[in-house]
Amino acid sequence: MQCLPPTKFLTVFTAAAVLVTATYPIANAAKVEAATLDIGHNFTSSTLFIDSNLIPPSPSGSVGSKHVIEFINGGYKVYEKSTGALVESSTLDQFWLEAGVNFQGFTFDPRVVYDPFSQRWLAAAVDNPNANNQFLLAVSNSADPLSGWTGFAIDSDSSDQRWADFPTLGFDKSGVYLTANMFPQPGKNAASLETHILAIPKADLLGMNPTVAQATLFESNLIAQTGFSLQPSINLDNANAAVLLSSLNAQQLKPTRIENVATQPTLETTEPAIALDPFAPIFSADQPGPKQDLEIGGDRLSTHTVTQNGAVWGVQTVEQAGRAALRWFQIDAATGQLLQEGLIADPENDFYYGSIAVNDYEDVVIGFNASGPNQFVSAYAITGQTAGNATTFSDPLLLKAGVSDYEVTFGAGRNRWGDYSATTLDPADQLTFWTFQEYVSAEDRWSTQITELKLRPDFDPTQLVNAGFEAGLAGWLSRGNVQPVTAAIGADPVAGQFQAALATSGEVLGDDSLEAFLQLPPDSLGAIENTVGSAIRQSFFAQAGDILTLNWQLLTQGLALDPSTSAFVSISRLSQTFEVIETQLFNLLTDPDRLTGSQTFSFVVPTTGTYSLGIGLITADATETTQLLIDNVSLKPQPPTEVPEGGMGWGLALVGLGLGKKRLWRLLRLDRA
Repeated sequence: MQCLPPTKFLTVFTAAAVLVTATYPIANAAKVEAATLDIGHNFTSSTLFIDSNLIPPSPSGSVGSKHVIEFINGGYKVYEKSTGALVESSTLDQFWLEAGVNFQGFTFDPRVVYDPFSQRWLAAAVDNPNANNQFLLAVSNSADPLSGWTGFAIDSDSSDQRWADFPTLGFDKSGVYLTANMFPQPGKNAASLETHILAIPKADLLGMNPTVAQATLFESNLIAQTGFSLQPSINLDNANAAVLLSSLNAQQLKPTRIENVATQPTLETTEPAIALDPFAPIFSADQPGPKQDLEIGGDRLSTHTVTQNGAVWGVQTVEQAGRAALRWFQIDAATGQLLQEGLIADPENDFYYGSIAVNDYEDVVIGFNASGPNQFVSAYAITGQTAGNATTFSDPLLLKAGVSDYEVTFGAGRNRWGDYSATTLDPADQLTFWTFQEYVSAEDRWSTQITELKLRPDFDPTQLVNAGFEAGLAGWLSRGNVQPVTAAIGADPVAGQFQAALATSGEVLGDDSLEAFLQLPPDSLGAIENTVGSAIRQSFFAQAGDILTLNWQLLTQGLALDPSTSAFVSISRLSQTFEVIETQLFNLLTDPDRLTGSQTFSFVVPTTGTYSLGIGLITADATETTQLLIDNVSLKPQPPTEVPEGGMGWGLALVGLGLGKKRLWRLLRLDRA
């Protein structure tokens, strides 16, 4: 067929192309603009018949402090992050050989992630399809991938009845997790599909002599128990929360949990499925001309999820009005509750093979492919900005335009594309993302594209913004029932027309759920079961001696306050990777004579750095109707002696929260600097 010029098949996406089902009404929409993406480095990395002879390429990639790594089926490349220069390249098999792995057949379906907390790279794959095969795992010797890797091969099936396919990779504070779909081997007795899950204590991989001797392989998990293509999470909270998710026919998510990975690992598969808006799976994507449609893998989660601020974010492909669309979701990591979901779709084009990254401000970037009857397969990205508890996406951004049609089956009859892509947060910059995508670079030729994306939000994330809530919840993150309100609620704002109202009424959150969201240590909110409440949070940069103040007021509707009710402020100092170094927690309800009228809280910043401000209201009484009003948050560089302060420094003990005398919470210093 004659190849048409690439401009013939470029579609300009309008705002109507982005259909977001989860929206949030803000007080003044004119003051909030969508974040935008700027393209930094943007280069083609690998190409069919040049760097690999395999289909599909299954590109995976990640970014460290100084390097960018891409794995594909058949290849491995390392680039210098600052310049984009290629500094190392080999075949995929050669990578595993140099890591010291004795594999069988050939290696395929690679994955790679960078752990910013241990400053190590982790890579995974499998070998020897359709026969006895192994999980392959490698850990870099340092943050520099050029310093070498230590690799391992672990039997995927002790019964030798099934073989592992489509491996996945994730980590949390204490563990590294791999999963695979287990298919019956030809000529063997196995009749059903299974999922096998491998859990390795992370500390065992980080010592002078890395080992997998304490690895646990959970076998014989039926698809009905765990779902298909189970995806671990990249836990950027650095918490012990191994939540693995799979899709159930584009209508539910099935959670699986691993606990106590460092001591006595256990697998929990009985947690109920999480209901989503019901869609249908879709298995093909359109392209111009008469060639076969592209095979796109259905609704399975094709790449890892991301855990940020106590929530798990993911993306999958679903069918919408006959087209492939991207459904994104946010799940509470502790409770499994659906926090929000949305759809990114276009009436003329298919969107598929999305991968997601999320920063600490809950800015979201999704990289994906798009094609249609008038567009060749191209690489795109889209960004979402979170205000309160709702995320709104901008228009898609073209990264690399496809130039021709594609049909490569090698006689198998399947025109496979994918099987996945990768998008990641730069560990050195919360506003920089990278995505690893495919596009058609010539007729019947796939190529991979590596793109650096610079996020320009509508506000400076290092500064306190929208401190009076005049723009709704823009700049703030929230959980539970939080709304911008006026004086109509029964109390005048301290300044302006709006204030934030945190309510105890609403969803059951659980104290551990709010602790993760507010970046608090475990059990700091006590042991109240079925805690109901709400919270808001914002990060900012402050100089030593700056004074943080806010106005608060408790509305009890004239009723007695339940003893379990607590209103509090948390202030945490953060590291460069946004990990909590130390935290203070302040009880606002220490004086029963000061529970009416507007009150002022103030805090003197003891050390220059990045901080997280959290404000919460919780109770164990589900009938409680108390509300906490917050307004006029400010940060000023004034001498600390001029303003009453909530605490002079990190060394002071703190009063308890008054959680029904459940516990006395004191200053906790975490040795993570």
